[in-house]
Amino acid sequence: MGLFDSLSKKMEERSEKKKQEDAEYQEILNTFKNDGAKEFENYYFDLKTNKILEARGVFKRSYRVINFEDVLSYSINKKEPLIVKSN
Repeated sequence: MGLFDSLSKKMEERSEKKKQEDAEYQEILNTFKNDGAKEFENYYFDLKTNKILEARGVFKRSYRVINFEDVLSYSINKKEPLIVKSN
């Protein structure tokens, strides 16, 4: 087995692993959506299973599922739009 065969094999393995991770993520995301989870930005709040999905982003492939009971505290940071009234 030559160098190029070894590199090709590693690339195929990484591609297969990525496909498996994508399928797993899609299954989790679909579960949240099918449960009617409330979406806020890149978070899904599933009130049936009491879980939160921090979804993947444009530049972020990672995600995580958090149980409600694991949340110790939270704060809401909401940016209000600036409204300028003209006379």
